[in-house]
Amino acid sequence: MPTKSDRSVIRFGNGGLVITIPKAWATFYEVQPGD
Repeated sequence: MPTKSDRSVIRFGNGGLVITIPKAWATFYEVQPGD
């Protein structure tokens, strides 16, 4: 079943992008800062 969540893209530095994800996803996939 698909999930519905709000995500946003933030400009970072010179040409970089940051994509926000739900905290539960970060925990499940073991995402750390800087990944």
